[in-house]
Amino acid sequence: MSPTAVVTAAIAIGAVLLLGAVLLIAPPRPLLLSAAFDDTVLSPNADGEGDVTNFRFAVSRAARVTLTARG
Repeated sequence: MSPTAVVTAAIAIGAVLLLGAVLLIAPPRPLLLSAAFDDTVLSPNADGEGDVTNFRFAVSRAARVTLTARG
């Protein structure tokens, strides 16, 4: 086996071991960490009361988020 192949194999094994250690120390977290509306009731009837609310959320990694209102 050539010295280059030995070094390449050692680097590959080291990378796999490092990745395994990272996953053991910090396992993957759920994508959605939290989600909530500011108001519990939304009444979008243009009377000026309860027509608007804020939706706040936190994700553990980059994600495409879609919010759909029905009703």
